[in-house]
Amino acid sequence: MKQIPRTVFLVASLFLLLIGFSSCDVETKKFSVTYESEHGNVPDAIEVEINTILTADQLPVLEAKGYTFLYWVEGFTKVEAGKYKVTKDIVLSARWEKNPDEPILEATYKVEHYQESLENEYTLIEDDTEEKNGIIGEKTAAEAKTYEGFIEKEIDQETIKADGSTVVEIYYKRKEITLSFYSDEETIEDSISGKYGANVSAPKNPSKSGFYFAGWEPELPKTFPAEDATYKAMWSKIKIYKITYDLDGGEIKEENPTEYTEKTLTFKLKEPKKQGYTFLCWKDSEENECKEISKGTTGDISLKAYWKPNENTAYKEEIYLQEIEKDEYFLWKTNEKEGTTGEKTSVEAEIKEGFTALEIEQKEIAADGSTVVKIYYERNTSTLTFDTDGGTEIEPIKGKYKLSFELENPIKQGYSFMGWEPALPETIPAESTTYKAIWEPNKFSISVIVPSRTEIPDMEEPIVEGTKVTFKAPGSYDKYMWYLDGQKQQFQEKTTWTLDTSALQEGSHLVMLVTMDWAYNFYSTQYELEVTK
Repeated sequence: MKQIPRTVFLVASLFLLLIGFSSCDVETKKFSVTYESEHGNVPDAIEVEINTILTADQLPVLEAKGYTFLYWVEGFTKVEAGKYKVTKDIVLSARWEKNPDEPILEATYKVEHYQESLENEYTLIEDDTEEKNGIIGEKTAAEAKTYEGFIEKEIDQETIKADGSTVVEIYYKRKEITLSFYSDEETIEDSISGKYGANVSAPKNPSKSGFYFAGWEPELPKTFPAEDATYKAMWSKIKIYKITYDLDGGEIKEENPTEYTEKTLTFKLKEPKKQGYTFLCWKDSEENECKEISKGTTGDISLKAYWKPNENTAYKEEIYLQEIEKDEYFLWKTNEKEGTTGEKTSVEAEIKEGFTALEIEQKEIAADGSTVVKIYYERNTSTLTFDTDGGTEIEPIKGKYKLSFELENPIKQGYSFMGWEPALPETIPAESTTYKAIWEPNKFSISVIVPSRTEIPDMEEPIVEGTKVTFKAPGSYDKYMWYLDGQKQQFQEKTTWTLDTSALQEGSHLVMLVTMDWAYNFYSTQYELEVTK
């Protein structure tokens, strides 16, 4: 036997060792084998390792009614079991031959069309659902429709079933649309994108000195159209209009605009103020009430403020009274009043005791509250007359109301002066008045003193009538003698004697003595009078 050289053995061992390492550490590459066929049941795709030789099991024979399966092809190459090596991903297509003598059975199937909504969901278009016929076991031949603004997705054809339950669903995705905006021929202002049919949010209006933006050409749609579109800005030259204001005496803190254009945004007119008045409205030259200038208005405008006089404008009423000893007047009182601006005051004089109001000069009420109406009251002149009722006479007194005066009391013999009726004031009263003197007869006290040496006779009480006092002695005596302060007044048989006290002064002290004689028995009684007022 021939011996292998040592060197050759070592090289072979090293080669086998390298192969071993390679098979352990390097992952084997795999490829997909996909099947497609117009008829029969299509097998599922499989994965095989590189350089795999396809077997008969991997190349199945298909069956379809009315057709005979021939073979599989990859591109233009016929694929046979045990001969085809897989070195890449491949698609195998089935080849068939129609059986001329075998009848072909057909069945119906449906084609449903679904459009994408703006909420990314798909909705069935029921009116567009189609019913088609096809050969049982073969693939459907559904075709997409053309919908504006939509693009159909890839169609999954289905194998036609004999029971007519086959349904092919075709989905249509909304187009993504871009709208571009140009402020002039070349300058792009903005661009917006969105799905077909979605609401369009207009971009910010561009600006151009001396012009106002008049819109887009063509007109911007409310929703995204079916195709991309371009829009160009339209410009109109700005025309400035004047606004003039007649405040009619009013004033305004925040000035209203004096200029505007057709494109000026609507603005409300600010209200002026006027002391003593309430603002009613603005009116234009045609007497139309105007509260705001609306966008789109054109032409110069003249506005006038209209006012309503306030009914509570303040003014003052000053009351002046005539002085007592002079003809001048002094301010006595001030009253706050209210009235309508621009109208006359309506001050009325009060009925004031002892005074007569002079004619009042009414004034127009000023808006600023500065109006003052003065009322002058003249003092009444009154005369005081006196009825002394038999006393000393007093001359009448004449003077202005509240004038002070002095008066001496009258005198009437036998009477004391008690005052006047009515009561006499200290100052001239409001009206002329007559005063009557009040008199009271002088008063006196009487006491009876019986001498101790005599018996007490039965004396009667004196009788007083006015200023006269009548003294009475008891009867049944022969003689009576009456003495006044030791002076014999009467000696006769009369039992009474009358004394007139009118001439007596207050404080007079008199003794009245009566001596009575009976059978030469003398009895005496003494009366003492003390005059009081």
